[in-house]
Amino acid sequence: MIRLQRNGWRSRNLATDIGLGLVSGVSMSLWSYVYAAIVFVGVLSVYLPVGILAMLLGWVLVSVWVVLTSREPVHIANTDDQAVVIFGSVSALLVAAMGDQAATPRGLATLLAIIALTSLAFSAGCFAVGRYRLSRILELLPFPVVCGFMASVGWLLLDAGFEVTADVYITGSLAADLGEGNRLFRLCVSAGLGVLLLWATSRLGKSWALPVASLAIVAVYYLVVWLTGTSHAEQLADGWLFQIPESKGGAWDMLATLSPGAVDWPVVAGAVPLMLTILLLSMLYSSMTVTALKAESKAGLNIGEEFRILGTGNLFCAAVCCPPGYTDVVSTSMYRKFGASSRWLVLSSSAVGLAVALFGGALIGYLPKPLMGANIFLFAFAMLYDWLYRNVRSFGRLDYLIVLIILANTMFVGFLQGVGVGILLTVLLFVGRYSRISAIQSRHTLRDQRSSVERSTSAKAILRRDGESAVIFRLRGFLFFGTANSILDTIADHENLGEGRRDAILMDMKRVTGMDISALNTFAQIKALCDTDGVLLLFSAAPPGVGEQLLEVGAVGKADGRPLIFGETDFAVEFLENRLLARSREDPDQFRIRDHLNAAIQDEDKVGLLLRAMVPVRCGAGEALFSQGDPDNGLYVVESGSLSALITTAAGEQVRVKKFSPGSLVGELSSYLRDRHRTASVVADEDSVVYHLDRNELESLDTGSHELRACVHELVATTLAERVSFMNRRLLLEEG
Repeated sequence: MIRLQRNGWRSRNLATDIGLGLVSGVSMSLWSYVYAAIVFVGVLSVYLPVGILAMLLGWVLVSVWVVLTSREPVHIANTDDQAVVIFGSVSALLVAAMGDQAATPRGLATLLAIIALTSLAFSAGCFAVGRYRLSRILELLPFPVVCGFMASVGWLLLDAGFEVTADVYITGSLAADLGEGNRLFRLCVSAGLGVLLLWATSRLGKSWALPVASLAIVAVYYLVVWLTGTSHAEQLADGWLFQIPESKGGAWDMLATLSPGAVDWPVVAGAVPLMLTILLLSMLYSSMTVTALKAESKAGLNIGEEFRILGTGNLFCAAVCCPPGYTDVVSTSMYRKFGASSRWLVLSSSAVGLAVALFGGALIGYLPKPLMGANIFLFAFAMLYDWLYRNVRSFGRLDYLIVLIILANTMFVGFLQGVGVGILLTVLLFVGRYSRISAIQSRHTLRDQRSSVERSTSAKAILRRDGESAVIFRLRGFLFFGTANSILDTIADHENLGEGRRDAILMDMKRVTGMDISALNTFAQIKALCDTDGVLLLFSAAPPGVGEQLLEVGAVGKADGRPLIFGETDFAVEFLENRLLARSREDPDQFRIRDHLNAAIQDEDKVGLLLRAMVPVRCGAGEALFSQGDPDNGLYVVESGSLSALITTAAGEQVRVKKFSPGSLVGELSSYLRDRHRTASVVADEDSVVYHLDRNELESLDTGSHELRACVHELVATTLAERVSFMNRRLLLEEG
């Protein structure tokens, strides 16, 4: 639940917080002017006062809301600069669609409606991420594609710099356009000042570097104007200042002419692709910044809560027609290093922005275009450097080529086309790289992998000897045409089914998340291949719904008319073991108790001692040999039939943990526990015969025959060693 925070108000140094806040406020006010100049370009520049007012109010509102409600006291919010740049393209689209009407209240109302709807959609997206924890989904976009998008935004910003400073766009006629009047000179001055700002901000590394350098540019500009005696009218005519017609009045007068009915909704509909692009990039960037802020913060931030806070803050942005606002983790980190420690920094910064919004409108007509252009070029140069060099230095050739392809499409075709190519490359990159990951996590045979059924020494020997006949493939991931086909190729090329070395294949799908129709058809082909060579195809642990689909396409083998698809892999492996043992001429299920003990101890005299101390017990199917929690009454050896060990969970469900076949030792563990109580219930799966060594007989071993006691300990030790070996082998298989 979002609530106003009571902590974070006590500052380590209030003067430092307020001083940094004033510097931040001046800097952000300047950027709000620059953002407005990027969006309100061309004929729309007559409405620059409205753009500046909207940028300032939106930034102030989202900043104040975030700092009052976030658990992090130094949490700076900012206007999404990438969204601002793309809104510049929206303005160009609007001017192209509306022509001269773009400079009327109808054009202004349409542009403001597009901005407001985008911020509203971003707000809804933040609420959805906060409510349903969807932030991870936003990070699925491959990083090379993100770099391509960001580099394209840098190019759009460079184009906006040309428009603001020289009234030209970067097109095929650029050279001819720059030859008119003093456009080339204005462009060179602005670009040169942009390089100067980049040097000053990067060299000094101080929060005050940008506002101080900007004020220096204004001072030098007006010094040159004074020395040359250039009038205000001449500055306007030569394109050095923004021309705001007096008939338009101030921002409030311009807004008074608007009405909801003035919005051109077909133009709004045409801007939807660009609006969705802003939404995608803003959500992605916000996810990264909020995650980074949580990593740096000591306040124990909740990502879902921070997204809900941003969602509410962007409702304010939508209300004043400002582009989306987001967490500015770079500024937050920087001001922390400079000594910021409380919420007063953001509040004092916001106070400066509010004062500029209310009383700074008169400055617009006196701000030189080279100042705006220099800041735009500063941002463009920084973005192109970051996303074409600094962040991609470690890329391979393919990844860097993807960045260049997206940028080239933006430069020569259009931003929307660049976005489309980026999305296409995302899909191709994912499919190509995912298909390289083998869908087969591991391959084992019954010689390596066993079920939880405890078997006699003779049965284990048979499984070790003949276990290569049954193969177990452990599959993983989402299966589609590329990955499923690799399974088919592996079986066809390497399993040599036609040579008779294999008679069963089990597909363990416990780690499979799903599959498409092409994968289902591939498994049907595998089934046909197996049928041709007399190999049984089984499936286990299929995801919900996948088992039914496999049955529908006829991909599942059958035995005795029953489809061989198992809910758990352990049961499927047990089925394969039973099948293999049933075909063996040395069926251990037909052995008597003496045979089982001889196989375990291999000493006739010791076996004789044990048999004289044991008595046979018959258990009918479903009958409990003992129950979980019962006091210990001795151990058992299974002669025939089978029994299962069941543990009752906290929810009251009974789970099978082991199955005992002929030759297995049952119930020996409780004899060695301090409380001597049964740890599980043992129930007969079928009519069974077991041999019981009574607890009283075991206790008498302390005073009776040492030879008998040694025989029992040897039998127990052998059994426990086999179980530990089994668990070690299973753990290794699980890790593989």
